[in-house]
Amino acid sequence: MWIDRLVRLVYPHRCLTCGKVVRGRAAFCVDCAPTAPILNDSIRLCKKCSRPTSEGHFLCRDCLVHPRYFVGCFAAALYKGRLRRAMIRFKFRNQPYLYHGFSHLILMRLAERGILPRFDFVIPAPLSKNRLAERGYNQAELLAGPVARGLKVPLVTDVIYKIKETPPQSSLPYHKRLKNLKNAFRVPDKSRVQGKTILLIDDVFTSGATANEISKTLLSAGAKEVYVAVATITQIDTPSP
Repeated sequence: MWIDRLVRLVYPHRCLTCGKVVRGRAAFCVDCAPTAPILNDSIRLCKKCSRPTSEGHFLCRDCLVHPRYFVGCFAAALYKGRLRRAMIRFKFRNQPYLYHGFSHLILMRLAERGILPRFDFVIPAPLSKNRLAERGYNQAELLAGPVARGLKVPLVTDVIYKIKETPPQSSLPYHKRLKNLKNAFRVPDKSRVQGKTILLIDDVFTSGATANEISKTLLSAGAKEVYVAVATITQIDTPSP
């Protein structure tokens, strides 16, 4: 992917929260790492979406109320504070190079889970043509490239498309996000996903509407299972940008 190679050449790896150059592929510098809102298995997390839950609860409120078509979601960090601001810059302020740190977070979260399903391929959440032209890059695709390489499975970007222009999820009240994406995605060639176990990559998990509708579309096309991995997840009722 040309944009992936370009940003690696032009921009060094920087801490997601303070901007200092960091060695290797770390998401945070040594000063910011201890206070970063990272999610891990030492915290009680929802068994479906990875959002922190109350003591004694296996599922968060959202996953209890809304059916989920994906098997599970691996969320790397909470969407809050300086990490939230970094995500806004990544998505909306033309700072695509921040994918370095966010993709590293996803890979670290997947590595922590130990034994993973054998994914047939990794896909990014697709953007509509208009949104892609407006932004200039698909942030989910930037994240998905390093994740696919880290897992040593193919990255596939052309099995599912967003065919319906919809208002941005962030512009809608929480309860309307599920309806906004109904029938918004399409798999042109169902034979490419039939019987496959797929890992879907996205940036922020809020209501789960995007991940859910994409998973539903893939399963309807014949996919065996869909898992999701995201860089950040909101706390319940926390607005995204």
